[in-house]
Amino acid sequence: MPGPESPAPACRLAVVVHRPVPYYVALYRQLAAQADIDLTVLYCSGGERHDEGYGQAVDWGVDLMAGYRSRVFRNWSPWPDRPGFLRYVTPGLLWALLVGGYDAVYAHSLNYATTALALLAARMRGRRVLYRADAYNLGERSGAKRAVRRAVYSRTFRLADRLLYIGTHNRAFYTAFGVPESKLVPVPFVVDNARFAAEADRLAGQTVELKRSFGIPADRRVLLFTGKFQAKKQPVRLVEAFARTRARRDWTLLMVGDGELRPAAEQCATALGLDNVVFAGFLNQNEVGRAYACADVLALPSAYQETWGLVVNEAMNFRCAIVVSDRVGCAPDLVEGICGLVVPHDDIQALADAIDTLAADPALLARYQAAAPERIAQWRLPQAVAGIRAALGLPA
Repeated sequence: MPGPESPAPACRLAVVVHRPVPYYVALYRQLAAQADIDLTVLYCSGGERHDEGYGQAVDWGVDLMAGYRSRVFRNWSPWPDRPGFLRYVTPGLLWALLVGGYDAVYAHSLNYATTALALLAARMRGRRVLYRADAYNLGERSGAKRAVRRAVYSRTFRLADRLLYIGTHNRAFYTAFGVPESKLVPVPFVVDNARFAAEADRLAGQTVELKRSFGIPADRRVLLFTGKFQAKKQPVRLVEAFARTRARRDWTLLMVGDGELRPAAEQCATALGLDNVVFAGFLNQNEVGRAYACADVLALPSAYQETWGLVVNEAMNFRCAIVVSDRVGCAPDLVEGICGLVVPHDDIQALADAIDTLAADPALLARYQAAAPERIAQWRLPQAVAGIRAALGLPA
């Protein structure tokens, strides 16, 4: 039995998440470094390299499993490659939660059966339950879908002791389902600012060489898109909007990424006679800094379910001004009135006008660029760790 001077035992925390992805790993390492948290990340499947969003095998360029303890469970789903509730079925993970002796369980996303069952298993064993969804209420849904969501989510949220929100729109999502204020804890959606800021410093002064590596003339300004070429991110619409701008004469549109709509975006650029749209393909976490470092503006014109937009966090570390649609979750927290412009997701002319506004007003562009690193410096890993600690009932 510990004496009066003995430290309290560490909180044994299990994190349940579908698979290793680079955006969560930095947070897990920070949690694992906490002296009073004994962390284990339970994965519903391994680090399969094929990513359906990019339409190819993806090498992220970073070790996704280093720096924290984890377990990977066999996925028994008959549809492991098909989006849907039964994509991940991992009875071994659920058994581990039941017998593993954890003090608390932190689960991501109710979109998969295993995650929902994990919350139930943790509650059955009397564990402290934390839950985080990245969802928001923006976008059209049928009345039937809204009714089902309300019935399912409002009941499931009652299983959690604390619900973690990533920003303004996500917080509104929870309150719309009747979650009381006492259960809500801010855990901002962050990237490893220190790593990206260091990369920005390393590449500073190399703009001409970086542009040359992409085939961009040194005197061109750069509008950047980076992400999956899929319908929700509207890469083709961005090419069409760029063709409408006056800025197209002095700027280059740099399109980084891949996916099913890349051929359509390339064909659109050709059909519109644009010879200053560069398609760079997928760049991993060690390479994408080259694109950010030579960019002046990042555009993310998503149409739906862009629940945050972490590329915005990344780009802000490189002093990029931002243009996003009103369906990008981070818009009110990071962009609007701070370091960029927010446009209607379905208005192609408004998107073109926003690009032209920044291109035609160097002072405004410079102001947004200067504000970007200052703002993102307030959106950091230590804040996310502090939120999780608060949700666990641990001292600050």
